[in-house]
Amino acid sequence: MSTTSVVPLRDLTFEWPDGTVALDCVSGTFTAAPDSSAATAPASPPRHG
Repeated sequence: MSTTSVVPLRDLTFEWPDGTVALDCVSGTFTAAPDSSAATAPASPPRHG
């Protein structure tokens, strides 16, 4: 059995440290792929820094 994850957003606002607004009042829903599909996604590269 596979499951689906849902992440709702309501009035999301994102501002950079310098005060520049990148997102303002964003609303919507992210729906993730079923578990069986997510297992085949490529891994993110390692971070260096």
